[in-house]
Amino acid sequence: MATMRRFRLPHILLICIAAFFYAAALFGNAASKPADRKSSFMVPSTFTNTKVERILDISHPAIARETVTLDVENTGKSATGEYFVAVDVDLECRKLAWLEAYEGKGASRKDWIVEKGALDASNSVQLYKVTFPKPLSPFSHQSFTLYFVWVGLVSNLPKKVAQGEQGSGVYQGALHWVSPYPTTEEKLGVRPSSSEIHSRTPSGSLTSTGLSYGPFRDVAPFSRETLRVHAKLSHVPLRGSILKRKITISHWTGIANVLESWELWHDGAELVQPFSRTDLLIQGRYATPPTMIQHLRFDLPAGAFNGEYRDFDGNVSTSHFSSGRSGATLELRPRYPMFGGWKYQFWFAYDVPLSKSVGIGKDGRYVWKGPVMRGLQNVPVDRLEVEVVLPEGSNSAQIKLPFSADEKTSGREYSYFDTIGRETVGFVKTRVVDEMWKDFEVSYNFPSTAYFRKPFVAIVAVLAAFLGSMAVLRLEFSIGKDSKGEAAEMVRTVGMRVHDIHGKLESLLAKLNVAFEDFKHSHHDVARFEAARADLTAQIQSTLVDLSSVTKSVSGLSGDDSARLEKSAAQLANLWIERLSKVRQAQDEVVALRKKVSASSVDDKTRRQVGERIKKLEVEEEVVAKKAETLVAGV
Repeated sequence: MATMRRFRLPHILLICIAAFFYAAALFGNAASKPADRKSSFMVPSTFTNTKVERILDISHPAIARETVTLDVENTGKSATGEYFVAVDVDLECRKLAWLEAYEGKGASRKDWIVEKGALDASNSVQLYKVTFPKPLSPFSHQSFTLYFVWVGLVSNLPKKVAQGEQGSGVYQGALHWVSPYPTTEEKLGVRPSSSEIHSRTPSGSLTSTGLSYGPFRDVAPFSRETLRVHAKLSHVPLRGSILKRKITISHWTGIANVLESWELWHDGAELVQPFSRTDLLIQGRYATPPTMIQHLRFDLPAGAFNGEYRDFDGNVSTSHFSSGRSGATLELRPRYPMFGGWKYQFWFAYDVPLSKSVGIGKDGRYVWKGPVMRGLQNVPVDRLEVEVVLPEGSNSAQIKLPFSADEKTSGREYSYFDTIGRETVGFVKTRVVDEMWKDFEVSYNFPSTAYFRKPFVAIVAVLAAFLGSMAVLRLEFSIGKDSKGEAAEMVRTVGMRVHDIHGKLESLLAKLNVAFEDFKHSHHDVARFEAARADLTAQIQSTLVDLSSVTKSVSGLSGDDSARLEKSAAQLANLWIERLSKVRQAQDEVVALRKKVSASSVDDKTRRQVGERIKKLEVEEEVVAKKAETLVAGV
């Protein structure tokens, strides 16, 4: 028994330790559960959607617009003015571009506040909070409208088409409106891109405008059922991956210059085969291929002028700019036709009078007002970068936007005749659609003295240049005789003369070699050759005399350059004398051999010995010639 107790004690300790860790784990899990519940917001069940009417417009494949008309009832026990809208997390992160809530239509329309709320992780939705103008009492009804704008909901099917074939697109989304509240009655209308519908699930009913679904009764919260519509595309899906707008305001010229840089993508189905210019010409005789983009039209502000257009390869003349009282248009033709998957980069600029866009606010500050963008209709922009460059001297700039920006920017830019630079403000916004083409404002201080800054700088610059030129013209640069400068100039002149003499000697030696070759291969007239050689030798010696006389002109000058030149000229003369001697010796060997051949026969041994001596003299002459060239190069 004692032995058994001795072994049970460690076992009991191990069991106690394991129980302790198990209890700690259970306690930790229990403690973490309330925190997990707090991280996933639960919508209060205070409303019921008594009637929901949805209109889903996918007629333009790049942008989908959804209008939801609601009649809601407060089924809670107390008044509340907060209504939550649910958006799938994936759609909210990548597809949702615009969301607004309003009451009424036309002139009586009143916009409501829409704010991004919490995340409901349990239902995988992002919540948005709509605030009513006043709290809704229990069992009371409220009618209003939600307006969504989505990008990229329609995808190409098939992914690739022939060059002259029309593309098709498929939409796949929710049949029921995803809402955190129960719905009593719901209807859905779908407006596809064309009336040629390949397939639809569920089938629904065909109408004059598209498809109709419902009414659906008693739809549960977060009800998800798939709707799929596959139809021909009547519009080409275009997308701006990045748009950079730069607006430069100048009070001195009274204009605002607008520069827009586009990177435009064709998001339609790609071509099955490589692009064929021949097929395009053939198809163009009958009709423009439905998937091709040849023209682009931009609506610009009224009063715009000085329009210009270029792409990143250079100037493009195929554009037309027109301006009138009601507005201006820029019609341009890209350098090449655009098909699915193709990209085109270009920019255009125009001027707008400041009288139409700049005023003075109640606080005395200048206020510039202009559109966020004016571009291609129904073409979403992935990233919009806007920069406003204010006049030099302005300060305390503030920007007011009609929506929340992803990022606000500021900085300073320098231009011609700027001294302190120009203040810049701007913003960055992703997923920009037509509904965001609203005006924004930039307010800034611009003191009256700043008007005279640039003219003052220009006058000072011209005056400084004038005074500087006067000072330079009045300076006397030739103070006295510069003996060192004259000596250096004399050395340079003599050096050039030495180069010329060396070139003349090379020419005379070449003539001597020509006469010798003529003697060897043609007439074999020794007397004639001797006469020609004597004449050329005399000319060479006369030229060497000229070389000696030229170098004597610098013998009296002081300085290392003159001494080095005189020494180099003397060495050059000696090298030429040695070179001429080697040439004459080689020629004499040939002449003597020719005389022996004429008098009697010459054996092979004698010919071989003469050839060896001639070859040795030619090698020695070549060495001397290289020395002379090296020496002349250093002069």
